[in-house]
Amino acid sequence: MVVVRCSLGFKKLKVKSIPVFAIGVKDGLYGNTMVFPMPTIAEPIFIALINTYNDTLGIYEQGGKGQFGAFDSARTALLNALDLNAKYVDTVAVGDENIITLAGYMATKGTRSAAVKPVQARGATAKADETGVIIAECAKQNSASSYGCILVAGSPLPAGINISDAGQLIFTEVDSDNESGNTNTILANTLTNIFTKGAIDFTVSRKKTFSNLTRGVTYYFYFFVINSKGVGKLSLPAQGWCL
Repeated sequence: MVVVRCSLGFKKLKVKSIPVFAIGVKDGLYGNTMVFPMPTIAEPIFIALINTYNDTLGIYEQGGKGQFGAFDSARTALLNALDLNAKYVDTVAVGDENIITLAGYMATKGTRSAAVKPVQARGATAKADETGVIIAECAKQNSASSYGCILVAGSPLPAGINISDAGQLIFTEVDSDNESGNTNTILANTLTNIFTKGAIDFTVSRKKTFSNLTRGVTYYFYFFVINSKGVGKLSLPAQGWCL
């Protein structure tokens, strides 16, 4: 069975089209960190490769064949980086054309999987060792591209807290004056600013390792599942303590 993957047709693009394509990948791949948390090539390196390509192309066009060697090396380096990032996107997309397109690549023909929005993460657990490290994980979910985890120290999140597709915590409460029982949703700060004592792990894996934790403090771990259709609800918390 042939599964849809990132097309490598960019290797046949004309010289002036390659950096245009690469900039599209830069915006798509590095601009969607919740879907693509750990690209193979770091963003600053990828940007530097694009800039070097453009610089050496300009020199080659002005200086002629004598400048071809530097340009050819820059082209090879940028194409190799695009190839490596394409392989990374394939591992995240698992045949989902929407994720491939989101990363700025074109999808090949093949068997396409229909992704659905993730449901609530389940099966969260947390285990501590004797070095001040807690390893937390959740159950595997179909259609997941990656798994996030929020660590909170000291006390659990208030009831009604969840996470939006935009990566924001949302707080839903019932308006006591509203006899219909409808809820009001209030956007909170972004995840990176919401806690004074906590951490967030956006790596792809279901298994998260948290270190440098304080003995005697209760920690609460909330998992959420991510794919191209959005973000699932926060799991019920798993509790952990440093031994």
